Amino acid sequence: MNRPEVTEMVSKCCALNAVPVLIARRIAYETFSVLNACGVVIHQTYNQLYPKYDEELANKVKDKRLLGYHDVRVGNGPDARLKRFVQVNLPNLWDEARGKFDEHKELLCGFGNKTVPYGEFVARVRGREERGPDSLDIEEAMGWARPEPDPDPDPDPDPDPDPDDE
Repeated sequence: MNRPEVTEMVSKCCALNAVPVLIARRIAYETFSVLNACGVVIHQTYNQLYPKYDEELANKVKDKRLLGYHDVRVGNGPDARLKRFVQVNLPNLWDEARGKFDEHKELLCGFGNKTVPYGEFVARVRGREERGPDSLDIEEAMGWARPEPDPDPDPDPDPDPDPDDE
């Protein structure tokens, strides 16, 4: 996420007041969770796309004796999945994405323009700015419930204090 391609996209979209759309082969979970919370629309193609003129290179990349990538696709046009995303899914995402983008625009612009460091950006998006990104308790991070303290520490289940009751 802290790559020039991403920060430049965010910076340019902030300057244009345009909701960013990131389309890539794969998106790291961290990138998705932080940027999506800020209104960036994200789509994974799950393919390496090579233009028709690079078909020879694509075949080498697919060759199991060389790199052996299974997700290589050759062509100059979008596949059906990408078309569906752009034509059907994306219009349905605009309103929610615009609201999140407007809410986080100042923070996004700071990240894109490099006035807000990456660690601070992530911490603030996650609502941890007051504690810092490294102070999160591991149990809280993992979502583990802490056991509630026993309200009655007395191990004797017999409520009668007289031991000669039997």
